[in-house]
Amino acid sequence: SFPYYFHSLVKVQKRISAGLTILQYYTTKEWVFRCDNTKTLYQRLSPDDRKRFYFDVNEINYKTYLYDFILGARQYILKEAPETLPKARKLLRKLYIMDKIVQIGLYLCGLWLAWTYLEVVTGSIQFVFDTAIESLRGTTVRQGL
Repeated sequence: SFPYYFHSLVKVQKRISAGLTILQYYTTKEWVFRCDNTKTLYQRLSPDDRKRFYFDVNEINYKTYLYDFILGARQYILKEAPETLPKARKLLRKLYIMDKIVQIGLYLCGLWLAWTYLEVVTGSIQFVFDTAIESLRGTTVRQGL
């Protein structure tokens, strides 16, 4: 029987898959939204009303907007309570550290393999040169007849 954490990972994977299935339709299509009516309305507003009903998209703080969007998607699409956010962040941090450890381990293995291969190659080249020199020492060079 699998340990408990495998079952919880399967549960997480199913939730991620369900969320991606919901979002797939919207993320794989090209959407064009026309806002001619909105532009016309904005142009007709008085300066006072423009301040009161502010909707100039050029002034949107996209960092804040995306942060709120992600939190909303997490809460309303994935059905995760906001109270679970600190725990999720802690888990994400652990996974990030584990990922970096695995990457460093793989790089070290690659370096070790390269070093080992380099030793084999240089040893083979040294053997060829030593053999060639030994065979040349055993031959005599004939000078003009």
